[in-house]
Amino acid sequence: MEAKDVFLLIKNIHDKFDSRANADCQTAGLTIAQFRVLLYLEDHPDSDVTQKELETVFKVSHPTINGILSRLESKNCIFTKVVIEAGKQQKYIFLTTQGNMALKNMKDNRIHDEKMFETSFTEQEKKELEELLKRLYQILE
Repeated sequence: MEAKDVFLLIKNIHDKFDSRANADCQTAGLTIAQFRVLLYLEDHPDSDVTQKELETVFKVSHPTINGILSRLESKNCIFTKVVIEAGKQQKYIFLTTQGNMALKNMKDNRIHDEKMFETSFTEQEKKELEELLKRLYQILE
């Protein structure tokens, strides 16, 4: 298989995952980007997550993350707190009860996809796939 075919296959797999995830998100009234931000907040409950941190983690611009956060806040999934520290403004992001409920609904759909993956590959195949994908990612970095 040629490299261009491998990259096309990876792109097509990514598109399929995105399509499925977006369909799941739409049922919860979210976008995939909004869902990922909620997941990140849930995974860092004891951290003071800032808007700047989210820009860095998701590799998006200030206006992009600002739009995502504004829409999540309008849906009552998060709340923000602006603090002035050492003359600089920091915006801290917090998950709400409604945000947690949206995550639970989305995770139920995600569990179905994970079970499909778990039952389609042997343990050895899963380990090999993970190693190959990690290696490819490192090469591209």
